[in-house]
Amino acid sequence: MTEIKVPRPQAGQRVEIVPSAEGRLALAFALQDAGIVRQGSDLVFMFPDGGSVVLVGFYDLPADHLPEFAVDGVVVSGEEFFAALNNPDLMPAAGQLTAPHTGSLDALDFNGAPPSLVGGLDHLPGTGGSGRDLFGESGGGRQAGDFGGGPVIPGTPSPAPRGGDNPMPPQQPAPDHSVRLEALAQQDQSGQSRPGPGGPAPVAQTLEVHEAGLASGSAPGTGASADGGLRVFAPDGVGSIVINGVTVWANGRLAQDSVDVPGGTLSVAFDPRSGALTYAYQLDTALDHGTDSLTNDVTVTVTDRDGDRAQATLHLTVEDDSPRIESFAATATDQIAPTASGNVLAGAAAGADGAHFAWTSEAQSAYGTVTLNADGAYSFTAGGDAAKALGAGQSVQQSFSYSYTDADGDAATGTLTITISGTNDAPEVAASTATVAEDTAQVTGILPAPTDVDSTDTPFYEPQTNTAGSYGSFTLAADGTYTYTLNNNLAAVQALGVNETL
Repeated sequence: MTEIKVPRPQAGQRVEIVPSAEGRLALAFALQDAGIVRQGSDLVFMFPDGGSVVLVGFYDLPADHLPEFAVDGVVVSGEEFFAALNNPDLMPAAGQLTAPHTGSLDALDFNGAPPSLVGGLDHLPGTGGSGRDLFGESGGGRQAGDFGGGPVIPGTPSPAPRGGDNPMPPQQPAPDHSVRLEALAQQDQSGQSRPGPGGPAPVAQTLEVHEAGLASGSAPGTGASADGGLRVFAPDGVGSIVINGVTVWANGRLAQDSVDVPGGTLSVAFDPRSGALTYAYQLDTALDHGTDSLTNDVTVTVTDRDGDRAQATLHLTVEDDSPRIESFAATATDQIAPTASGNVLAGAAAGADGAHFAWTSEAQSAYGTVTLNADGAYSFTAGGDAAKALGAGQSVQQSFSYSYTDADGDAATGTLTITISGTNDAPEVAASTATVAEDTAQVTGILPAPTDVDSTDTPFYEPQTNTAGSYGSFTLAADGTYTYTLNNNLAAVQALGVNETL
């Protein structure tokens, strides 16, 4: 069995306790010091200094499963407790008294209950003739009969005490208290705790979430939720809590544990014992952002039982997610490794809003053949006169741009840069022929000019002097002029007939 201590509140303080069926309520004050009233479904102990203890939802408990009461260390059942009060207005729905209280606890007839149940009150010190009852010491204290069978109910006349008694302090009407809200400490994105604002001024609190943390975002699982809370000070009791037009607390219990808000859900919990109203904003879907962040305001209204109210504003801020794309570099070397390929969407993130990819450069190059596909794939093959003209150590760069744009206009851009490197191509020269006749000393001429595709190279002939051949010698100058001297002393040369050649 769970025992809950019911304290004596400080002056002007309101203490709320939620009892449980078949539990035990241990009163830490004398009953003669308090008036007892029923307010809706609550049982309230009221004190002359404005303090009060509210048993929230007491009358919602099953009448046949009331909690026990411990009075001055003596335990009585709930039925015995209310029988001793002898006030039909306070009696739970089942088990009302059929006979008025006559001043003696032993004389109660609890709706036909067996004597053993009613007699159970006799074990209280002073009941059954020992000179004391639930409401105080006899002689100097107060007997239950002193006040017509129960404690004085606020707002009703108090019977005159018997001679020799100390008079009961007059009951004062409970003061009307305002409702006050304070923001509970929050954790920022770094996990550090920071206090929230509070006081009589309107309270505002910001809950910041990030679209990037959505499953479809650029950083899934981080930052898509945020927690916060308010401390509710309502000495007259919390009547209702309304968030964004939705009643989440009424009649002493949670009416709804979540509220739909832009882009997601605000989960709500309220602890009437501590006054802690806590909530968690969970972003479920991306929002259409005109800027990098979007804030929606939600109003929290707390109304106490006599109509006083206080409001707080929750700023639900959603930070926009943006697509992410990288830039890439590739290399193609003419004649050696002329082809480069890949996909520029590698490592890219579309973000929570989704994104569309597009090349913003044309697929053309003077240094080769380029292919740019809609899915981000590319291919480049070096070639053509411009590429061949690059010599060893020479290179040029070709750039191709692209963009990644999401549904609300955020764009990421990147560049594919391809470096085309040259090689040392060999010079070329055309073939040439010359004829010398037998018994002729020599023939002269000039060879075709050599060529080289490497634009930085100037080709020339390597000079030769009297280079021996099969039938004579060859002399060549750098500019391509040459002389061929025939060796007429050779037998093969002299043996040539008309129109014969060697």
